[in-house]
Amino acid sequence: WHIDIRSEGEMKREVAIQMEALMSSTSVPINAIEGIDPVHSAALKGAGIETIEQLSERTVDEISTLLDVSLDDANSLAEFARKVMEVKVKQKAPGQSKQTDSRVEDTQDEEVEE
Repeated sequence: WHIDIRSEGEMKREVAIQMEALMSSTSVPINAIEGIDPVHSAALKGAGIETIEQLSERTVDEISTLLDVSLDDANSLAEFARKVMEVKVKQKAPGQSKQTDSRVEDTQDEEVEE
């Protein structure tokens, strides 16, 4: 037996760190989804689905057929994949504008120094 006792705050920090790592990567591996075991992962890879991005583009029926799971389970996986993609898109947009803002500030600083 292995019992890991952690506070709620520690668990939240750990989850936040894991989510940040997932969101900052260019593509999120399919096995990052809870409920995707090695058998499901292999089935998805066999169908050319290796990332959450690719899974989010599939229909619930396709996921259900590929994994031989119920429509409810397939729907849960599809919804999770789509939510991850929504978060990635939202995080990417503000980050890009911040980079642009910092470049503008750098240019303005150079003009002042001259």
